[in-house]
Amino acid sequence: MLAKARTVIILDNAGVGRNSGEGPETFQGWADDLICFVEALGLRKFDLLGFFLDGYCAQMTALTAPHLIRKLILSSTDSAIPWADYVAGVVWPREDPSAEALKVLAEAETSEHGPRALAFSMFDDDDQGYAAFNQAWASVQERKAESLILDLLYRYGAAQRQLEAAIDSFNKNPRAAFDRVGELKTPVLVANGDNDMVIPTSQSWKLYHQIPIAQLITYPHAGHGFIWQYAQLYAMHINMFLAEMSLTHICPSCNRAA
Repeated sequence: MLAKARTVIILDNAGVGRNSGEGPETFQGWADDLICFVEALGLRKFDLLGFFLDGYCAQMTALTAPHLIRKLILSSTDSAIPWADYVAGVVWPREDPSAEALKVLAEAETSEHGPRALAFSMFDDDDQGYAAFNQAWASVQERKAESLILDLLYRYGAAQRQLEAAIDSFNKNPRAAFDRVGELKTPVLVANGDNDMVIPTSQSWKLYHQIPIAQLITYPHAGHGFIWQYAQLYAMHINMFLAEMSLTHICPSCNRAA
C-alpha cells in the first residue's frame, strides 16, 4: 500500500541483513551512516520512518541533517534518557519495559525460538494476539521480491553492537535526542500499540508531547508489533500523514479523531 503511493527505500544498517560491515555503537553513528547513504543516492529531501531502535536513529538523523528530512515517522520507539531528573508534561517516573519480554527476546537462540519470542513480546498474550501474530508471520513469508533472511542476529556481532548503541542512549547527555526533539521543525507522526511491552506506550506520549509539530496514533489491542497487526491501516495513516491530512489523536477503533 505504501509502495503503490510512493517510492520506498528500505535500508539495512551496517552489519545487519544484507549489509556488510560493522554497525556503529551509537545512534549518532547510525544517523551518520544513513546521511551518507542518502547523500550517495543524491536525495535532496525525503520522508523517514524509524521503527524501534531505528526510531532513535531517525531522530538523530533529523537533528543532525534537518535539511534532508521532509516528514518523520517514529513507530514503537523511544528517545535518549532525559538530561533532567524530571520533565513536566510527560509520564513520570519513566515506565520500564517488560523484563520478561526483553528476556524472552534476548534468550532466543534458534529459528524455532525466534517466532515464539516475537509472538510473546510483540503481540498481546491472548487468542486475539496469537491470531494477529500468526497472520503477520504468514504474511512475512509470502514476500517474493527477494529471498527471506529470517536468521537471528549473531549474539556477539551485530546484536551486541545494537545493544551497545542502546546502552549509550541510557547515559544522560544534553546533546542526545530527547533533550533536542524540541528543535525539530518537521512534522512528526508518532505511532504505537496501546500495550507495548518492549517500548512502553507512555514513551510515545512523551515524544508526542515534546515534539513541536507532532501527531499521535495508538492502535487498540496491540503491542510492539502493531505495524504488522495493523499493516493496512498503518500504511493508510502514513499515506494520509505524508499527504498533509490531519491525524491528531486518531482512534482507529472508532474511526474518528478524538
